[in-house]
Amino acid sequence: MRLTALCVLLAGCAPTMRIAGPLPAAWGGATAYDLSTRSTGEIRDTLDVMVRAGLRVLRVAILDLETELGRWNDATLERLDALIAEADRRDLRLIIVLHDGPQRADAYARGYPGAAFYADPLARAAFRRRIEHVLTFRGPTTGLVWSELGDVLWAWELQGECHWFHSPEWMEDMAFTLKQLAPGHRVASGAVGRVVGGEMFGDLVKETRSVDIWMYRPTSQEPLDRAAAVLHARCRSWMLVDFGAPRNEPARQRRAIEGALRVAREHRVPWILWSIGRDRRERSHDLWPGDFLFDSLIAPAATEAEHP
Repeated sequence: MRLTALCVLLAGCAPTMRIAGPLPAAWGGATAYDLSTRSTGEIRDTLDVMVRAGLRVLRVAILDLETELGRWNDATLERLDALIAEADRRDLRLIIVLHDGPQRADAYARGYPGAAFYADPLARAAFRRRIEHVLTFRGPTTGLVWSELGDVLWAWELQGECHWFHSPEWMEDMAFTLKQLAPGHRVASGAVGRVVGGEMFGDLVKETRSVDIWMYRPTSQEPLDRAAAVLHARCRSWMLVDFGAPRNEPARQRRAIEGALRVAREHRVPWILWSIGRDRRERSHDLWPGDFLFDSLIAPAATEAEHP
């Protein structure tokens, strides 16, 4: 079910530019983790930048949902629901990250630090309740229960930076839970960064049947070409995610982006960028046209993916 027809009836939904048609096989996307917390104008401007650049998928996170475990701050979901409607009007797709990661100073990190987040049965039960709360939430803007979101949702991402090696079965546990609540929705692993050495990653993929998309975060510890070969051999579907480098090191950032885009092109896989922007001192994931790397590397690569 598409949201566009509903959105036209809502106040403030003026006609806007859109990208028509289904996703290509190897699309380009962008991370803007906290975009739903910004003003309506900034949200619309960012999404319009994506449309003009040919970026098809936006990766956003659910932030500050639980002040304490099981105490829900649904205002954050309401803001995200408004962003979902804006993205749908432009035919953009979303990857929604259910949790930023165990390193974030939130209720999970306070109650179950480090490996306990993945291994402790009470922590797992709390996270399953989080999944259920999100999937049964009815958005005030879209009017839909989120387990019923249609094409605008490309995938649910279990965790932005998943330290799965602490307890590999955690991923199947959470992915299976989500699939029970939202049959037909894709589940993405969250960015993994250890795939070359040993058989642990191969075992994880083999034993995690409920994960549809494997997301890889390039690191300096693994040659990207070798990692791509491993992913290609073991995973049904995978993408590059969060490639980049600190903004105050533009030469290193350019090499990282060029290398990741080359591998994505060779293997015909989707990719997602981060940390592109005018102000190299800031730490946000905002998109800024006019940035040299954005205009010279990202936008042409997105257009190439759109029209192979």
